[in-house]
Amino acid sequence: MIKKIIMFIVAVLLVILFRGVGYSYTFGEKWDKSDTYLQAAFLAITFVDWQQTRSIARDNWVNEKGEKFYECNPLLGKHPAPEKVDVIIGLGALLHTIIAMALPKEIEVYEYKIPIRTIWQCVFIVGEITAVGNNYYVGIRIHKW
Repeated sequence: MIKKIIMFIVAVLLVILFRGVGYSYTFGEKWDKSDTYLQAAFLAITFVDWQQTRSIARDNWVNEKGEKFYECNPLLGKHPAPEKVDVIIGLGALLHTIIAMALPKEIEVYEYKIPIRTIWQCVFIVGEITAVGNNYYVGIRIHKW
């Protein structure tokens, strides 16, 4: 299932990025302050999620109260080692930034201009905020750096 989702995302990105022979696009084209702020917000909240995940992974997925936890990200698996967490989340943050810069500022569908880069960034920001909030709610704290 995960492979199908990844293949779908890649296919959509390829269609968006290479949708016409006459279309000319430069990497990072029309990147402005709002893009920088959104990407910085994504990276900041991802860092918090990363540290929460590392913290619980180092404690063998058990918190101070003895409650057992598991990772919900299927790319990491249920109980990844801290080293795997570092590699996967670090690469994910880097890949997200590269894709954000590779996406055009907006695409035109019929007469509508869709801010595809902003949508990409905001969807992942909301996802990360949800993960961090859920982690905090269930008792996962950052107590080790």
